[in-house]
Amino acid sequence: MSLPDFDVRRNAIMTSDHSFVWASAGTGKTHTLTLRALYLLLNGPFLFKDKVCTQTGSELYSSSPKEQLRAARDTIRSLALTTFTRKAAAEMHDRLYHYLDRVTAAHSVQDLEYIQTKRQPRRFKDPLFLEIVHEVLRNLESTPESPALLSRPDKQVAFKRLKAGAQALVNHVSELQVSTMHSLAASILRRHPLHSDIPPSARFAREDEDDLSGITKNLVKLWWQHEVIGDSELEAQLGQFLQVLSLSQIRDWLENVYKYRWIVDEAEDIPLDDNLEAQRLVEATFELINLLEEKGSPRFTKKYKVLRQILDRIDFSREKGAWRDLCLYAHQHESDLFLDRTKSKILRRAIGQLSPEHSQYFRSWANFRVPASRICLVKEYSEVWHVWMAFLRRFVSWAEGASSRELGLTTFDEMIDFAVRLLERYPSIRRAEQAKLRAILVDELQDTDPQQLRLLKALLKRDSSVKHEVLGFFVGDTKQSIYRFRGADVPSIIDFHKNYEAHTGCRLKCREFNLTANFRSSRKVTAFLNRFFGQYLSLVSKSSTLSPIRTDQGLTTDWVWIDSDETGGSFNADRGRQFAGAETVRIIREIQQSGVAYKDILVLVRDGREIDSLVPLLHQAGVPAVSLGAKTFYRQPEVLD
Repeated sequence: MSLPDFDVRRNAIMTSDHSFVWASAGTGKTHTLTLRALYLLLNGPFLFKDKVCTQTGSELYSSSPKEQLRAARDTIRSLALTTFTRKAAAEMHDRLYHYLDRVTAAHSVQDLEYIQTKRQPRRFKDPLFLEIVHEVLRNLESTPESPALLSRPDKQVAFKRLKAGAQALVNHVSELQVSTMHSLAASILRRHPLHSDIPPSARFAREDEDDLSGITKNLVKLWWQHEVIGDSELEAQLGQFLQVLSLSQIRDWLENVYKYRWIVDEAEDIPLDDNLEAQRLVEATFELINLLEEKGSPRFTKKYKVLRQILDRIDFSREKGAWRDLCLYAHQHESDLFLDRTKSKILRRAIGQLSPEHSQYFRSWANFRVPASRICLVKEYSEVWHVWMAFLRRFVSWAEGASSRELGLTTFDEMIDFAVRLLERYPSIRRAEQAKLRAILVDELQDTDPQQLRLLKALLKRDSSVKHEVLGFFVGDTKQSIYRFRGADVPSIIDFHKNYEAHTGCRLKCREFNLTANFRSSRKVTAFLNRFFGQYLSLVSKSSTLSPIRTDQGLTTDWVWIDSDETGGSFNADRGRQFAGAETVRIIREIQQSGVAYKDILVLVRDGREIDSLVPLLHQAGVPAVSLGAKTFYRQPEVLD
C-alpha cells in the first residue's frame, strides 16, 4: 500500500533525534510508537556514533552469548515507554514481542517479507517493519564480527547475527518498562526510598483498588480536626467565611482544591477590579430589559421588575449586596435571559437586536456568570476573598504528601509529586536515573498534566557536565485532549513542544512529524474532521490534514429509538423495560431478515438494569447477543485507573 505519509512515518521511526509525532485517531500512532521502540532496540548499537548517548548496547550482536545477553538486558532496560492506561501498555508490550518473535522465527530475510499460508505465500503488510530490518542488516554488513569477514560481507551472516540479537532481546523482553506515568514514578521512588520523603510505613496505591475516592474526604476531615480546630487564626478566618459560605460549601472547595491544586493558582490570578466591564454589563442588561418590555406584554414587565430594581441598586444607590443579588437572579432565571437556556423566540429576537458588545453576555449563562462573579468578588467580598486565598494556600501546603503522611497510602498523584521533588532536589539521583536510560517514549501526550510534564523534563534535562542525553519521543493529538478534569493542560503541552530545547538542554535536534494517513474512518468522517478542526477550532494545519485510506464511502447507520418510558405507558418501570425488550427483539429479527448480519447490529442501553432485562429476552429469542459492560464495566483496568 502506498501511503501519502510513508516517508514521514519512516523518518519519525528511524530518526536519531528527539521527536514529536502528532497523530489523529485512526492514523496508526500505537503502531508507530511500537516500531520506534523496536528500532531503538535493534539499531541502538549504531545510532549514537558521537557518543551523545552512552547506552549503546554495542555487544548486542557479539559472538559471545554471555556478552550478548548482558547487552540485551541493558538495552531492554534503557527504554521507558509510558501509556495512559495499563490496557494500552499491555497491548504495546504484546506488539513489540510479536515483532521480535517474528525475527527470531525467520530463517532468512525472505521469510520476513512473506507470510506462509496454505495456498501460497502472501506479502507481509508492514513495510516499515521491513525498513527497520534492512537498515539493521546494512549496519551489520558494514561492521563485520571479525576482521576476517571484512573481505566478505555476507547477508546471511548478517541475518544470523540479527536473529541472535533479537533472540537475546526476547529472553529479557519481560523486563521492558512499558507502564503508566504513575508506575514510572513509583519505580523511581522504590529505587531511592531514603530520599523520597515517603514515610516507611506508607504503601503505594494499587491500580486494581476498587475505590480511592474516599481518601479526599478523609484528608479534609483530618485537616479540619488537626489544623483548623484549635488554631485561633484559622478559626477567626472561618468565622468570616461562614458569613458567605456554608460548611458544606467550604468542604466542597477543599476537596476540589486537594484534587486540582491549579484551582488556587488560577483563582489568585483572576483580574478582579474592572469598572469598565461592570458598567458595560449593567448597560447590556438594561438594554435587554427595555427591548423585552417594548413588546408590550405586561408579563415581561412583571417578570423583569425585580431585575430592574437590582440594576437600579447597582447603578444609582451603589447598595451593598446588589451584585450578589444580580448573580443570584441570573442563576435562578437562566431560561429568561440566556440563549443557551431558553426556548423563547421573543428573547432570542431581543438578544439578536443588541449590539455585539452587549449581546455577548446573553449568548450563554457562562458568558454572563464569569464577569459578574469577578465583579461581585471585588465589589462585595474583596477583603474576605484575599483571606480565603490565604486559607486555601495554607491547606494546599499541608496537603502536599498528606495521604502518605496521614493515611499511610501514597496515591497516584502523590507518586508523581514525590518523584518530581526527588529528581529536582537531588541532581546525583537524577543523573543516576538518566544514566540507565537511552530513550523515553510517551503515548497520549495530550493527556499529561503539568506535574507529569515536570517529571518528563527532569528525566530528559541534560546535565552540561556529561555527554549522555536521553532521547524523547512523544506521540499525541491536541484534538483528543479531553482530560482537563484530571489536570491535562494543552497550553503546557504546546509550551513543552515549542520550547523543548530550552526545557531539556538537548544537543540533538528536536523534530516534528504529522501522521496524516487515516486507516479507520470513511472519507465523509475525515472530510468533516478536516473542515471542523481546520475552520472552526483551528487545531489542524495544512501539514496535518487527514488523508483517508479507505476507498469505500462507509455505511450509513440506521438509528432506531425505543423509549422504555413511553412504550411502558402507565406501566411501572419493569413492565416498560419488558415492553422495550420485546420491541427490540422484533426489530432485530426484522433487520436480520433483510440480510444484515447480527454482528452489524448494536443495541445501546442506559443502565445495567436494562441489560439485565434485555439479554435474557434476546437469548430466549435465539439472538446471539454478547453484553459489553454492565456490572463488569467498572472492573476494566482503564476505568479503575
